[in-house]
Amino acid sequence: MLAALGLMAGSAAPAATLTIQVMDAAGEGFNDPAPFTPIGGNNATTLGQARLNVFTEAAQLWGMLLNSPVNIVIEASFEFGRTAMGLPRFSGRAAAGRFLSGGAR
Repeated sequence: MLAALGLMAGSAAPAATLTIQVMDAAGEGFNDPAPFTPIGGNNATTLGQARLNVFTEAAQLWGMLLNSPVNIVIEASFEFGRTAMGLPRFSGRAAAGRFLSGGAR
């Protein structure tokens, strides 16, 4: 699943485009089909979509700080588990798939 976000710090600032590429398998993490009751402005109806909505909001906040003509691809996954003591453990990850450098040609 890909979600492209055009993000702007203000109306006069250029947009940084962030593309979220969900790396979770079907039925897991951001793709969890468990029912979710919308709350606090998160209008998702599945748990996976609710998680992705929060992740997307965080990406939008980051995007307000960025000024980039290059599309930024974020490989993202979300894991839920339990600690050895049975307490909930959440892990959301993001990574860059490729790094490019160099000046304009």
